[in-house]
Amino acid sequence: MQLGNQLKQSPIDVAKSLGESILNNSEIVEKIDIINNGVISLSLCDEYVKRKISEIFNQQPLNVKDKIRVIVDFSSPNMAKRMHVGHLRSTIIGDCICRILEYDGRFEVERINHVGDFGTQFGMLLAFIERNSIDLEKLQTQNPPEQLETVEKYYKDSKKLFDSDPLFKDLAHQKVIALQQGNDESIHKIWKYLLECSRYEFDSIYERLDVRLVEKGESYYRDFIPKTLEILNPLIQESNGAKCIFTEKEQETITEDQKEPPLMVQKADGGYTYDTTDLATLWYRLFVSKGKWLIYVTDFGQASHFNKVFKVGEMMKWIDPLENSRDLVWSENATSLTSSKVRIDHVGFGVVLDEEKKKFRTRSGDTVKLHDLLDEAIKRSYEIIKLKNDERCKENEEISSLTDEQIMAASKIVGYGAVKYADLRTNRTTNYTFSFDKMLDFRGNTAVYLLYAYARISSIIEKSGERELMKEYKDQVAKGDLSLFTNLKQSESEWRLALKIIEFKDVYSRRQTTPKK
Repeated sequence: MQLGNQLKQSPIDVAKSLGESILNNSEIVEKIDIINNGVISLSLCDEYVKRKISEIFNQQPLNVKDKIRVIVDFSSPNMAKRMHVGHLRSTIIGDCICRILEYDGRFEVERINHVGDFGTQFGMLLAFIERNSIDLEKLQTQNPPEQLETVEKYYKDSKKLFDSDPLFKDLAHQKVIALQQGNDESIHKIWKYLLECSRYEFDSIYERLDVRLVEKGESYYRDFIPKTLEILNPLIQESNGAKCIFTEKEQETITEDQKEPPLMVQKADGGYTYDTTDLATLWYRLFVSKGKWLIYVTDFGQASHFNKVFKVGEMMKWIDPLENSRDLVWSENATSLTSSKVRIDHVGFGVVLDEEKKKFRTRSGDTVKLHDLLDEAIKRSYEIIKLKNDERCKENEEISSLTDEQIMAASKIVGYGAVKYADLRTNRTTNYTFSFDKMLDFRGNTAVYLLYAYARISSIIEKSGERELMKEYKDQVAKGDLSLFTNLKQSESEWRLALKIIEFKDVYSRRQTTPKK
């Protein structure tokens, strides 16, 4: 319409002119159709689509010598507590990002689990264990899940004391400072045990979800904190006895009511904070790990905090302004990053809600534990698969029934797949309504539907007796022999499938370089 007004021609005439120009100058367009309102519809050449499909068959991950180092920080639960449904999205989304980048071949991906193992909660636990003379050797006689449940109960009890008893609060602060200084062997021994309690459950969940992570928690960066604070000294100001960093945005704030708290890098009592470890972590990832692309996967509730951390990086000239770094992408042919630029993304997401749009909790009001949620997914999948199996056998007595072991194996695949897919198909930036009934539905956009369709296709191929022949066809196409493809357009379903297949490369490239904001 705008072009028509400029040329003083009707939209139809402009579309015809453009269409003729495209048709005369393009080797991949076979036909042009002009729709009434001036919309140009392009039909691709059959040979072009065949060639693109062949390229996809032949495509191999790039084998690059000097890979671009990407550090993905995801999952990151607090130690001494059981993982709950709130950790689900970060774990699934982060793992998906890693898989996309690892598939490419140009990236060296570090999967980092930045667990909370260094903060006030450990001061509270250490103080509680000391005050109540808890026998940890006796605790270790319990099986690992029971040990963590007991430790979590200690944490809840210690939190009540911390909020109500000033003397206990002071003791907890003393314990966390001693832990952070690393000089008290007895404290260090108890702390190590508390971490081991958590790792047993965390590793079990990651194994169930097929997620790989390297643990580098807050304590990993302890030895780098003094050096980081020394480097940051030009930005540090004292506020009520604490050492703080005010970002430029806060300095420009006009009214007191609008001010956000600064980053506190050292408390008045000498202790370190979440802000301290995150700044030391940023410095380490940039200058020790030499990360060129840093990705933080957390809920949107932490967006403000990370924006401040990244802002300090800008103020120190460690990184370029974020609005510039987020435009930094690697072209399809780029095999290394030759510039000194670094890209940083905070990949935020909404919270998990129940079907009444409230925070997903148990009937007693507690957060839903991740192990319990996965167990429920398997249980429901088992019931559905067993019912379908019984119905199938009843309809056809010649069909052999699945064994209980086979049903259980399928239940795990379906259950875990349903939980993952339901999360990934949801808009990341919005809150996510969790529903077992919807995610395990055989109809619609669900993992169950996709797995069922895949199983049906595999069954048809198996029954056709032509699986080996199909492998031969695949080898021919991989060698560039397109004679197997006659006229794809003779079959509307095959043509639509072919067009969908050749979209893969573009969709993959967009998701890889430009995470949706």
